[in-house]
Amino acid sequence: MKLDGVVVIDSESGIPLFSQVKSSIPPALFSGFMKAIQNFSKDIALGGLSSFTTEENRVFLAVRSFVDVAVITPRDEETEVILSLAYQLGEAFEKEYPEPVSHDVSLYKGFGSIIDDIVMRNEQPFLVRVAIFAQKEMGGNISVQPLLRTQEGEDIQIDVVVDFGERRDKGGIGGRIIHSRTKAFSKELTFIKVVDGTAGRGEVIEFIETVQRFGTTHRAKGEEGTFPFFPSRAAIVARDFSPTVFEELEKLEKIKGKTFVAPSYAPRPFRHKRAPMLMKCLIELWKWHDSKYPERIFD
Repeated sequence: MKLDGVVVIDSESGIPLFSQVKSSIPPALFSGFMKAIQNFSKDIALGGLSSFTTEENRVFLAVRSFVDVAVITPRDEETEVILSLAYQLGEAFEKEYPEPVSHDVSLYKGFGSIIDDIVMRNEQPFLVRVAIFAQKEMGGNISVQPLLRTQEGEDIQIDVVVDFGERRDKGGIGGRIIHSRTKAFSKELTFIKVVDGTAGRGEVIEFIETVQRFGTTHRAKGEEGTFPFFPSRAAIVARDFSPTVFEELEKLEKIKGKTFVAPSYAPRPFRHKRAPMLMKCLIELWKWHDSKYPERIFD
């Protein structure tokens, strides 16, 4: 990601509040950028994103509540990525420096370090960005791509595992009895599948079936090295989902409008919806947005 400059403008007055521009851009050219940005931003609705091109550069604009943010790049930068960055920078500026706007631009000098942090996050792989989101949304301890062994002895890599520690809510009598006999349900865990694109029916169902293979049936037995715990939640985070995914998930067990699966090794009576909730794994789908917070679209 190559940036030639970032400019933050007071929407009402058009006065630049912050500018960080490469020295390779001549002052006359920067002045031309400023005039074009001020004129162009007037035609964009609140919350809008747009861009325009010059002979050597592209300028990406995000119109926020009280500031407009312009990101100047070489012409070959990806549109979606930089528009997302402009949106995030505008959001960060308004959060760091709430209204009323001051025209003492020295107050905004510290925004440069915030820009550096946001750019660094955007340059990270999608998997890492989802892991950071999981930490923010769910809490717990995050592991990225751990290799875990199923009950059958197969080693499988899970994209992200969130560990909340010992499970406090063991449910009713049935749940407490099960908890005393096996460690499979003694921890609060979330398994996350990350898809940098559109998640199809096949990979979603494959992930759910993989999740069902974890945990051990006895406290003292099991394949050596087996990951002994069954997750309480399994989430798929993707940029979009095929319609067939939802059709397939509708076939799974529903409890109070939410979708659950049980371990594949559980005795048949415990796969019924009357089985203790301790043995259930909630299924969630999250749709990733570069320009706003990820959206939970199914559970």
